[in-house]
Amino acid sequence: PNLKRVVDKTMMFSARSGLVVCVVLLSVVKSDAWWCDGHVLTAAIAERNMCPEAKNATDMMVAQLAPEYPKATTFMQAACWPDDLKSDRDNFFDTWHYINLPFIRTPVGMALTAVNTEHNVVWALAQANKTLRANRAAPVDQAMKLFFMIHFAGDVHQPLHAITEYSVAHPPPDGDNGGNLFRILGQNVSELHAFWDSGAGQWQTDINRPMAANDTDYINTWADTITNKVPESSVADRVAETDPNVWANESYMLGVTVGYPPQENTTLPPEFITTAQETAIVQVAVGGYRLLKNLKDIYF
Repeated sequence: PNLKRVVDKTMMFSARSGLVVCVVLLSVVKSDAWWCDGHVLTAAIAERNMCPEAKNATDMMVAQLAPEYPKATTFMQAACWPDDLKSDRDNFFDTWHYINLPFIRTPVGMALTAVNTEHNVVWALAQANKTLRANRAAPVDQAMKLFFMIHFAGDVHQPLHAITEYSVAHPPPDGDNGGNLFRILGQNVSELHAFWDSGAGQWQTDINRPMAANDTDYINTWADTITNKVPESSVADRVAETDPNVWANESYMLGVTVGYPPQENTTLPPEFITTAQETAIVQVAVGGYRLLKNLKDIYF
């Protein structure tokens, strides 16, 4: 497998259809999509080529919340703020981080019940976009929605934040909860979801915040690596797509095709790990480029 195949495969599924028409299921709270490193990398890729108008506007919004949230005093560090809320036991926004599109791998022997999950990551991105475009919105409200947008642009591109597997082992209504209940062996984590959060083992811990000079160097080095491997020109067709529904559909199809290993409770095959790592790099790059485009559309 290689990066071009990951990009081409995602484009094929994206072009073939819009959002997969299927039941969206309510689930218990998922863990963070990408660890903080992945979210900061998404923001860093967007910030690098931000136009002056967007940079000035976003800096002013970050300043609105900085006194109350000392770990989110810059655009990049604000990327992890919605997960800070969860850590502070503010769970009101938990369902905004994901959308559960069902993946039926084996017969489950019972019908899937349709429930209303309007407040998912696709809805949240649309609401953030709407508020940032509203001239009459309060500055503090716009600042919060900016923080959410930065974060959810990462969430929606993590494949296991758009999918839940249903099987005999993981029956409805919760399934495997986006891979949180899917056990793996041989990694530093024991859940498939956490494996993907770590960029398939590439980002082992959450970055320190407030970020020190060595943390910034670490992020910049990784951002260089990602943008060199996946320049914006190589994913231009995907970056041009502005509908979060399509973004979620792409992540869902990646979840179906490369997100799950053949079996649970086994050591991950080397080829699975390699493909997952390449996919994570592409998805972080595309998320950053799409975030940049969206902010340019709003402020320029």
